[in-house]
Formats: sequence, structure tokens, C-alpha cells
Amino acid sequence: MQKPAVARLRFAVLAAVLAMVVLAGAPVRAQAPVPVSFGVDSFILGAPVHVAAERGIFQKYGIRPTVQPFSFGIDTVDGVLAGRTDVGFALDFPLLIRMQTGQLRVVAAIIEPEPGFHKLAARRGIAGAADMRGKRLGIAQGTLQHFVTIRYLQVGGVSPSDVQLVPLPSLFEIVAALRRGSIDAAWVWGQGTDEAQQIEGVRILTDDSAAQHRSYGYMVVSARYLETRQDTVVAILKALIEATDWMNQNLPAAAAIISKRNRAPEDRVLTELRRQNATIALQRRHIDALSGLLGFMLENQILRTRIAVPEFFVIRPLQQAAPERVKI
Repeated sequence: MQKPAVARLRFAVLAAVLAMVVLAGAPVRAQAPVPVSFGVDSFILGAPVHVAAERGIFQKYGIRPTVQPFSFGIDTVDGVLAGRTDVGFALDFPLLIRMQTGQLRVVAAIIEPEPGFHKLAARRGIAGAADMRGKRLGIAQGTLQHFVTIRYLQVGGVSPSDVQLVPLPSLFEIVAALRRGSIDAAWVWGQGTDEAQQIEGVRILTDDSAAQHRSYGYMVVSARYLETRQDTVVAILKALIEATDWMNQNLPAAAAIISKRNRAPEDRVLTELRRQNATIALQRRHIDALSGLLGFMLENQILRTRIAVPEFFVIRPLQQAAPERVKI
């Protein structure tokens, strides 16, 4: 007769074996995708997000995306700060303004655009910066267009205090102000360039290469999100790397996707994609560019508080996603 302890042990072992058999035959439940909210602008800043969403790349990395369009890239960063979006994208000048909050973290550079995105639309009688003294210039306040406006004036030997800067809420309003005659000039972009050229008495003088500045675009999350969702940030980066690589190899197809999702002219999207030099990387020049721009903004009293720019860059997620893309 078996001793009770031995019998109980054999029963426990048998139960464990039966449980493993049952579990082995049961279907495996996939882990639920993680919801992530992406803010993108109304044109092409955040283009890989559209590609990754359209081609199912996010799903491959366990992400369920929600894509929220905004007027400007910096609006996506405001969404991050307000907790309305998880991921935002912005160019250097407006990003520095929001970095003053101390709540943002840069996890990758996303574009290294060639000059030419912004075009200077001006009325007759304006042939260059020197002719803008006393004139009304439309600005998208706090955006790169604002910086290009100031930088162009200074390169041309004109103080920003010698002109009247007129803040306007969107590209649509800038073009409308040109059409009404309530401003004399403004830097426009995208579809706004074509629309400005159709206004009687308005012509395109130059592009933003005249401002002598090389910009970069960045992907940001909140410090809190990075602290609590680092694995998700790594997965996002992996998905965007795959989407960016596909996009760079298939620019016409990518332009068709972005045009459909943003309702923007496909030819214009393709032109800008070719100029953007999309990437997912972190290199020393991406940090140095922001540090140099910060000096300009402090000197011109656009900002009054100096920050340690390198402290806002976090390289660990990209090192985990693709270490070869980090060179700092």
C-alpha cells in the first residue's frame, strides 16, 4: 500500500503533466497590440507614420496606431505636452521653444532636409530684405517659418524691429492675408507656394537657402512616456526605421500613400519627399545644430533661458532598436 505522501506527490506530478498537455494543445493568444497616438502635420512631417500605418508595419511590431493630423509640426509636440498624443515630430526652431518645459525627450532625428522648403512670396516693390523695412510680414509664430523670416532679415542686414511681424494661425491664413493685401510678404510652403503665385502682384523671390540655415526634424516623446513605456518606444523606432527605409526606396509609392491620407497634391508630396532626406538616426550633428540654434535664439531674445541641449537627447531606445544608427 502506498504511503499517503508518495501518493500525493504522484498525483501532483500527474496533474502537472496533464496541464502541460492541455496547454500545449490550446491556441496561443497573441499579446494585444499597444495603442500609440502619433501626431503628424498636415503635409509630410511624420511621413513614415503614414507609411507604417498603411502597410501594416506597426502591427508587425505590436503597435495599434492612431494618427492625428495638426496644422504644424510643433502642434504635435504641444499634443505630447498636453497628453493628447504619445509621439510628436518637429523641426529644430519650434522644438527648442518647447524644450524649455523640461518635459520632452528627443529619441531620433527623422529628416535632414535640403534648403528650399520655404519660398518667399512678396508684393511688387519688394526685391530683397532691404526693401522690407516698414513692411508687414506674415509669420506662423513659433514655427521654423518664423525663424526663417528673422534669419533672412538679419542675413540681409535688416533688424526684425524694422518690420511689422503679423502672426497668423495657419498657411491658409497666410495665403489669405497675401490675397487680401493685409500683409506685404511671407514665407510660404507646400501648396501655399502655388496659391501665392496666383495672386496678382505677388511673386516668389527666393527660397530659404537665403536664410543660410540647415534644419533638422526630430521625433519626441514626453519624459514620463519614455520612463514608463521604453519598450514601446523601441518598437515604434523599429517600425519607423522599416517604414523609412521602404519609403526611401519607393518614393513615388510613398507619395501616393501620404497624398491620400493628407489630401495633399501627390506631385508636391513627391517633390518634398525627395528633398527631405528621411532618416531615423542620432548623430553628433543633430545635437550640435540645436545647440548652435539655441545660441542664436538667446542672442536675439527669442528665448531667455539657456538649457543643456544634450540632456534632452536619449540614445538608449535607438541603441536597442538599431545600434548602428547611433553615432554620438
